[in-house]
Amino acid sequence: MLNEDKTQKIHREHEEGIEFAERMLAMIGANDAEAESAFMQIKAYCDLELEQHLQHEEMTLFAPLFRNYKAHQELARQLLQEHGRMRSFARLFDANTPVEEVNEFLELLKAHSITEEEQLLPAISELFSEEEMKAIGDFTPLAKQ
Repeated sequence: MLNEDKTQKIHREHEEGIEFAERMLAMIGANDAEAESAFMQIKAYCDLELEQHLQHEEMTLFAPLFRNYKAHQELARQLLQEHGRMRSFARLFDANTPVEEVNEFLELLKAHSITEEEQLLPAISELFSEEEMKAIGDFTPLAKQ
């Protein structure tokens, strides 16, 4: 299997995350009914999708970078810090979360996904061994805590 095929799920999730963030930002800015719907969709995204995606990257992308590819550790460190910020938002998010914080989360989600697409995944395709690439394709997330 080609390296790109093994990262296909992550690519798709990034594309969906970017589209989701853009759609939610537009809805929040539209009217109260749209904003309320956006808040419910963001809550569902945080509860159902975000953690599994973050685990996938941390265990199969970041861990090998920290172990074996020192030149790319700073990028992995930056992205890992962003994962922490997104997790913090997801844990605290509710209907009373200020719109500014929601917008900040959505902008971070979008920028983070773009960075991973433009910098992280191309590096991984070049650097990772067949075994490391196989781990990406074979990943199963831990149960939600």
